[in-house]
Amino acid sequence: MNFDEETYVILEGYLNNTLSQAELNDFEQRIATEPALREEVEINRGMNMYLNTTTDEYLSFHPEAKSLEKCFRSSEIQELKERITQGQRIYSNTQNKSKWKKYFYYVAAILVIGLIIGQYFVQNKKSHTMKVLYSSYSNWEDVPAITSKNGIHEGLLSRGVALYQEKKYTKAIDMFTKAMNQSTEMNPHILIYLGVSYVKIDATQKAKDTFELLLQSKTLESHKAYWYIALTSLKQEDRAEALRYLNLVLQNEGNYKYQEAKKLKAFLQK
Repeated sequence: MNFDEETYVILEGYLNNTLSQAELNDFEQRIATEPALREEVEINRGMNMYLNTTTDEYLSFHPEAKSLEKCFRSSEIQELKERITQGQRIYSNTQNKSKWKKYFYYVAAILVIGLIIGQYFVQNKKSHTMKVLYSSYSNWEDVPAITSKNGIHEGLLSRGVALYQEKKYTKAIDMFTKAMNQSTEMNPHILIYLGVSYVKIDATQKAKDTFELLLQSKTLESHKAYWYIALTSLKQEDRAEALRYLNLVLQNEGNYKYQEAKKLKAFLQK
């Protein structure tokens, strides 16, 4: 429903607390008896609140919006907010704006809310999918048997394995690191256990750095690093990086987890 120019002027005064007591009483009486006007007031109030507050203030007014917080803070939403605010200023300075007022606010509301909700659910769906895939494919218990050679101190190595099996990953990392420092050569099995231990404590970048060392070791186990880095990237919800390393796995049918990589790549590309 369209309202006349005077109604919109009073509506703005109502929202900005600039009406006289008599005008305020009259307008509140209209709001109480005119559902269409009441709806118009709420639309304008909501848009004013979003456009004229910081993201932190808006979220504090709407605790239920916390689940959308990342979207509210995104650069796309902030840029759109600024554009709409600029448009609002332009319209506020024009004559005969009543014709456009409701249209402007409806369009602005649809753009902001639609983009926020749409972006949130698209990202949330992708995030959920990657979490499910990671859970399905990350069988970190399927690690090779570890051997002691090349002068590695057996006490450090055995304690590291025991701590890993007890899920005391931080202490296991310390043992494996010391064992590596005492090794005369790169031991791929220790690198695998060390990398997986980092994954277990969510130190994903350190895990990837360790798996890169495995890749550079040029041992019979080095090709396994492609799969391990792909899984770690999946845990980080880095789809592009996961696909890049899955493609490296798929360069050779003899690579570790070749068949699993084919299936995982197909899921990620859906």
